[in-house]
Amino acid sequence: MRKVMWLLFVLALGLNIAHARKATWNLSIDLRKTNNQISFNQGSNGVWYLMESASLRHVPSIYSMLPDYSAPCKGNPADVLINGLACWRDPTHTIDHAPLVALNFTGKTVFPLPGLGLPAHSVVVHPAPDRFAIVAWKSPLNAIVSITGSFTDLNSSCGNGVLWFIDRNSHRLASGDLANGGAESFSLPSVVVSEGQVLYFIVDPKNGDYGCDSTMLDLNIAEAE
Repeated sequence: MRKVMWLLFVLALGLNIAHARKATWNLSIDLRKTNNQISFNQGSNGVWYLMESASLRHVPSIYSMLPDYSAPCKGNPADVLINGLACWRDPTHTIDHAPLVALNFTGKTVFPLPGLGLPAHSVVVHPAPDRFAIVAWKSPLNAIVSITGSFTDLNSSCGNGVLWFIDRNSHRLASGDLANGGAESFSLPSVVVSEGQVLYFIVDPKNGDYGCDSTMLDLNIAEAE
């Protein structure tokens, strides 16, 4: 009887340990663990990559890393330093160096421009008129994952909103048409990924009207139960 009880205890312990080891990733938390440039050779948890496209086509082969990192961020045409804000951008493209991905490291709202507030600890993406802004997650394992979060247009006083997409490689998993100043959540409970496969979280300027397209991305990925 004691052997049976001990065996049951060991099995239960093993199940609890396996359950505890389920991997999770949160975009904001993971990026705030480092203020170093994200690249395919170094990054937060080795999975997050901040990118742009060469055109408005959903073709991963034309996606590339945003080449410039600055902290504090020079996030406007005047290149004014914004304390508490870090950003990855393309300084060779557009007057405001979009596409851009910014991270508010602080516990308070940061205002890079009048009327544009970036909430505490938020990750904000901004496309160019002819290029996507992209957050990519490269799977480190073979698994079924759940994907939850939201896109929020932070520029409610101007613009026409944005389009958003979630792609697995070049396959569309979800998409939406975000109204100006609006927010849309997403929940994908069972997405199969293999090691090395990439999920792309894409913001499109919608008809090239990109001037007021700063979009907050809240994103969680977790191994499914």
